[in-house]
Amino acid sequence: MTGLGGSLVRTRACEVCGPAGTVLELARSRRTRELTAEERRSHLGPDSGA
Repeated sequence: MTGLGGSLVRTRACEVCGPAGTVLELARSRRTRELTAEERRSHLGPDSGA
């Protein structure tokens, strides 16, 4: 929901709100490449399989 001043309010569907599995499926469908081992360690933590 966004407020545009006065009494006008605009609502929008949230694509990334929902169950984790649904959000992960959406993210996987949008990725453009695999992360490098260093990116996995940096962004996902040491237990990410990198």
